[in-house]
Amino acid sequence: MSYRRSPAIIDRHYAVAMLDASPASATTPATRRTVSVSAPLLLTVVLVAALAGAAAAYLVMSARGVPDIVHGTISGVAEDPHGNITAIAFRFDDHDYVLPGEGESLPVMANVSWTDASGQNHAGDRPACLTGASNGRRMELGVVDLHGKGVWPTQVVVWVHCL
Repeated sequence: MSYRRSPAIIDRHYAVAMLDASPASATTPATRRTVSVSAPLLLTVVLVAALAGAAAAYLVMSARGVPDIVHGTISGVAEDPHGNITAIAFRFDDHDYVLPGEGESLPVMANVSWTDASGQNHAGDRPACLTGASNGRRMELGVVDLHGKGVWPTQVVVWVHCL
């Protein structure tokens, strides 16, 4: 079976060239069928698709919610082998814990945005207040509820404010 390419016709309409790939075309030259689409119609289809994509992205992202601002104390920091923070042990101020060392384990987003004690915003680097010596330090966190089940986290830290 042979295929021959033919150039698409370009004028005030956009044309799409299609080849006839039937077995009979192996001995005869390929025939070209074109589908013409006017420029305004093509523009309308692209705009409708872009608006539908934007609406879908908005609905997905808005379902995640606004971060809850929580206060508490750090009781531990977990790092990966490269020194990036992966999770923190945190004692929420408004929770009653039975044991002194109890708390919540919260995963931390990679490259979490953070604010230092003087109010300076940072992004892309490790929060200075989250080190191995952070135990007992007061923090304000932005926490998003993910509605996770099973092994998936239910909450994640999306920003850190060092107090």
